[in-house]
Amino acid sequence: MIFPTGRFFIIYSEQKRVDMSDDSKVISLSLRAWRSNPDIYGILDSFSIKIQQEIYEMGKQRALWITQTGVFLAILIVAQAVTRPLGNQFVSGSINNMLFILAVMLIGLTSAMVVAVISPIIATILGLGPVLPPLIPVIIAGNLVLVILWYFIAARQAERSKLREIIALIVAALVKFAVLYLGVVVLVVPLVLGLPEPQASTVSALFSWPQIVTASIGGVIAILIYTPLSKALPKKQNR
Repeated sequence: MIFPTGRFFIIYSEQKRVDMSDDSKVISLSLRAWRSNPDIYGILDSFSIKIQQEIYEMGKQRALWITQTGVFLAILIVAQAVTRPLGNQFVSGSINNMLFILAVMLIGLTSAMVVAVISPIIATILGLGPVLPPLIPVIIAGNLVLVILWYFIAARQAERSKLREIIALIVAALVKFAVLYLGVVVLVVPLVLGLPEPQASTVSALFSWPQIVTASIGGVIAILIYTPLSKALPKKQNR
C-alpha cells in the first residue's frame, strides 16, 4: 500500500528489510538511494498533495451536484403540489418545463436528466397528477428530449447566445410534443390503455398541442430569469 507521502513509504520499506527476500532487498536499497536525492522527495510529496487536492475537489463538486439536484427536485414536487388544485395544465406544465430547462442551464445535463426522470415517478407515487403508470415512460422520454436538446443547442456553450436559446426553445418544444403525441395519443392510449370515450379523448388532449405551449412558456421564463439565478449559484458542471 502506498502511503500519503513518498518519504513514509521509503521509511516503511527500510524497517521491513529484515524480512525481505533478496529481490525485495534490492528494491529497498533502491529506495534508500532515492531518499538521498532531495528532488525525489519533492516530486513524491507534490504528487501526493496533488492527488489529495483532486480527491477533495471531486468530493466538493459531487456534494454540490447532489445538493443542487435535490433542491431542483424538491422545488418541482412542491410546485406540482401547489398547482394541482388549480387544475390548469398550462400553469403546472409551464413551471415543470421551466425547472427542467433551468436545471440544464444552471447545473448541467446530468442533473437535469435526473430531475426529468424522477419527477413524474414521484409525482405519480404521491398522487400529485392524473398520470397513469403506463404513461410514465413516455413522459420521461419527452422530458429527456427537452433537456438534451436544450443542452446541445444552447446550454453547452460557454457564452450565452439569444439566438441559440430561441432555437433551443422552438426545437425542443416541437420535438417534445412529437414524442408525447406519438407515444401517448398514437400508441399508449389506444393500444395499451384501451380507454373508452370520452376518457381517451381527455387524456389524448393533455398530450397534444398544449405540450408545445407549456414547453415554450417554460423556455421563455427560464431565459428571462436565468441571469439573476446564475449569479447566485456556483458555476455549473456540464457532466
